[in-house]
Amino acid sequence: MACGRSFSVDFLNGVHVVLIGPEPLSRRLIASILRYGGALVTPVTSIVEALEVMTRLRADLLVAVMRGAGDEGIGLIADMRGRAPDDGRVLPVVALTPAPDALTPAQARAAGFDASLTMPVDPWELCRTIEGLVHPG
Repeated sequence: MACGRSFSVDFLNGVHVVLIGPEPLSRRLIASILRYGGALVTPVTSIVEALEVMTRLRADLLVAVMRGAGDEGIGLIADMRGRAPDDGRVLPVVALTPAPDALTPAQARAAGFDASLTMPVDPWELCRTIEGLVHPG
């Protein structure tokens, strides 16, 4: 993201995010941040539930709150990446990890994530990351 670029609180208007997180508190917190940025958020508890939801609606991006490098969601994200949406587009995926060493950038890329951020996440960094993946350039 270019340095000095300004954002308004609604710069994610029209962006539909599927948010995966096993813990209700984390899901509510991240969903609140994204909604403040203007995103439409569909929170789910698992990758399997996310895949089911995504057959019924068109999401722009997936955010996964991970527990660590051994999280079963990592393998499922890679599996999800193998399934192309009906319109052929590639769905960006962001991982939120509990510690910087829980999922290295190389591990994140190998697992199919487009970006990974560490919790607690800076709200503006999360929104800027999503905006950059959904609207590159």
